[in-house]
Amino acid sequence: MKKTKRKSAWATSLPIKEQFRIVGKLIGFAKPYWRHFISAIVLSAAVSVVNIYLPTIIRIYMDTYLKVGKANYQIMWFFAGLYLFTMIVKAVMQFGQDFLYSMGAEYMLENVRRRIFAKLHRLGMRYFDQVPSGSIVSRLTNDTMSFSTFWQLFSSLIVALFSVVSCAIAMFMLNKTVALLLLTFMPLLMIVIWYYQRYSSRVYRRMRERLSELNSRLAEAITGVSTIQQFRQGRRMSDEFSHTNNAYFDTRKAMISINALLLSPIINLFYALGVVVVLGLFGVKGLNGYVPAGMIYAFITYVDNFYNPMTSMMDNLSDFQDGVVSGSRVIRLLNDPTAAPTRMSAQIGRSRMAKLNLST
Repeated sequence: MKKTKRKSAWATSLPIKEQFRIVGKLIGFAKPYWRHFISAIVLSAAVSVVNIYLPTIIRIYMDTYLKVGKANYQIMWFFAGLYLFTMIVKAVMQFGQDFLYSMGAEYMLENVRRRIFAKLHRLGMRYFDQVPSGSIVSRLTNDTMSFSTFWQLFSSLIVALFSVVSCAIAMFMLNKTVALLLLTFMPLLMIVIWYYQRYSSRVYRRMRERLSELNSRLAEAITGVSTIQQFRQGRRMSDEFSHTNNAYFDTRKAMISINALLLSPIINLFYALGVVVVLGLFGVKGLNGYVPAGMIYAFITYVDNFYNPMTSMMDNLSDFQDGVVSGSRVIRLLNDPTAAPTRMSAQIGRSRMAKLNLST
């Protein structure tokens, strides 16, 4: 039978509504392990609360005891022990958060692979005749493996959300004016995130499409190497492979360029601007009065906690695109109506052939 050429899933753009539908399906795969994810979310909220109290401990020590000369050894060791204990509690909760989230993702990955493997044994031969073997193996290995990194985006998003909200509340409790000025950077940051997601998704899809073409050409060349040699098509196949490889290399360079511009550098720029705003406003205020050093330290720490999780979140945006497309291909495989012939259908087929032979 003649194989039908299927268009790569990366060559088509998925609408927002379709992306939400796919994400809903993927969440459904993880639903049996909701206890792991809920526990990880609770621990993320607890870590964000601890991040508020860590700078508060240093601020109280500096402004209440250190500046007035009351910081004796007993006070010093008390605050040092309190800070160390809080850091240990934070480390334990972060370990629990990462462990539970990763285990939930691994359980979901195992569940999906079992379902795909069972589905492959129920498919008819027509499906295996139309779809290349490398593509089938890719569904079971590469596409499902992308789910683990796909869930890391949700983990980073939850951590960033809790961190932004908790740090904003803490800054408002210390100084409303400085907090409001720092929050004016948020619309600009949202625009950068939106532009990065929109532009990088196009580049990333083109990159994965070229990679899919590269793998297909490589598999075809290896499988049909004897035919290629017999008809002396080696040079043509080599030229086509070089053309696809160069196209993939160009898209990789474009992806590296946009990541180098809009990921860590832009977040670090906003962080530096935030530090400048904090030091500038407190410096102007210090010309006409007294500004506690502990408050300055707390604000700079909150600004750091405010922007740091966003870097991890933006690093995982490409993994989200990868997970959505991989999820669409896995769902398409699980919903494929091609069924293997049953014993009853085989008997019907033999009876029809017998009637046809009698009529002839």
